[in-house]
Amino acid sequence: MLRRLIRRALYMAQTLGIQEPLLVDLAAEVRKHMGGIYPELIDQAALTDTILSQEEDRFRRTLDIGHGLLERLI
Repeated sequence: MLRRLIRRALYMAQTLGIQEPLLVDLAAEVRKHMGGIYPELIDQAALTDTILSQEEDRFRRTLDIGHGLLERLI
């Protein structure tokens, strides 16, 4: 479920023309605002950033490959 949410956000960002990394910066903002209430967000920041960065890289590659295949078929 969480992976689907992440991928939907990345797909929509690409649709809007946003190509630079997005999720790690977004996670930092969430930690800034919610870290006092949920200290585990701060405790697990490095792990969260690593996972988000890897997922973003993988899915952007998948999208690029998929768009390339679609363009060739069209």
